[in-house]
Amino acid sequence: MAVPAGRSARRGVRRLAGPSTMAKIYGTLRTALNDAVDNRLIGFNPCRGVELPENDQAEIEPWEAHDIGRFLDEAAMDPLSAMYELIALHGLRRGEACGATWDGLDDEAGVLTIRQQITDTGGDLGVWAPKIKSGRRKVDLGPGALIHSPCIVLPRMRTASGSLPGGTTERCPTSTAGRSTCKG
Repeated sequence: MAVPAGRSARRGVRRLAGPSTMAKIYGTLRTALNDAVDNRLIGFNPCRGVELPENDQAEIEPWEAHDIGRFLDEAAMDPLSAMYELIALHGLRRGEACGATWDGLDDEAGVLTIRQQITDTGGDLGVWAPKIKSGRRKVDLGPGALIHSPCIVLPRMRTASGSLPGGTTERCPTSTAGRSTCKG
């Protein structure tokens, strides 16, 4: 059963709804049709007897420490290497790493406070508070941590007007190795 899920803003191509979305659509439709049966608008609920496909999600195998190390070594020269390290070593989500700010960094204590995330909703970037309360947290980066990471990530998120999604126009120079040469 293929249910169109809408158009992708970037590709202009329809994509199919996944099993979870189909189950939600089916549940809503079944409830509405049950109400119609109760109100005697229809004689029976056509959803009765419909079997949804099983939600066979592939098991995700997390990387071992040596896999993470190999990836980070290969990505060391990438301009986003600091963001990859924040995600791989400190458990940040993509949007949280992209939303990291200098205001949230206490470099003396080696702590990064997560206050916002950058999300992509249909091709529009937005700065939002984390979805759940546990998303607003302090991340212990430890001594010698990547205190330059917001400097690498934020300039890449500039809008067409030249400002960052949060409204700032702060610029951070980077060295030829892609590492930041500034502290704010």
